[in-house]
This record gives sequence, C-alpha cells and structure tokens, in this order.
Amino acid sequence: MAQTYNKPKENLESKFWMALIYNTTKDVYPE
Repeated sequence: MAQTYNKPKENLESKFWMALIYNTTKDVYPE
C-alpha cells in the first residue's frame, strides 16, 4: 500500500527535476 501512495509523489518530483534540468541545459546550451 505504501508504494501506491509514494508513486504519485515520486512521479511529481521526477517531472519537476526533469523540467528543472531541461530548463538549466536550455540556459547552458541555448539553441
């Protein structure tokens, strides 16, 4: 049961980190 409750939070955090890393790399390597 604990896994089911942790999954959404983990998913949200990973999405946040992916967006953060994506934005950071966009600043470091502008297109």
